[in-house]
Amino acid sequence: MIEKFTAILNDANPFDTLLPAFAPCVLGLAVDLSNLNNNLDDFTLQVSIGVAASERVVFYGKFTSNGTDISMDRGSANAVVIKERRIPIFDGIVYFGEQTLIALTKNGLTDRNVPYMGYFKTT
Repeated sequence: MIEKFTAILNDANPFDTLLPAFAPCVLGLAVDLSNLNNNLDDFTLQVSIGVAASERVVFYGKFTSNGTDISMDRGSANAVVIKERRIPIFDGIVYFGEQTLIALTKNGLTDRNVPYMGYFKTT
């Protein structure tokens, strides 16, 4: 059984809470970077999984753009240039009683829509 979802993060909606309809399940998650080539694009995306108020970070990435290329820093201060339009950012297990939190922190001035898509699939 597969449950698919899509959504957009921005200033008005900086985070989402995802609750699978069934558990345990595999979570697949990807972010769409096709509209992010702007000098002012600078945001951090964080994904956490766990029981409410006790979630653990499973993905952290700071995305920046120089107007031509988008780079992602995973916290090492060694950013890599991303050439793909859509990148997978997490693929993991969500157990009984757990939820997934996706949070966008804007570091620049531009309010940019950051679409993401994914699925929950029974294991």
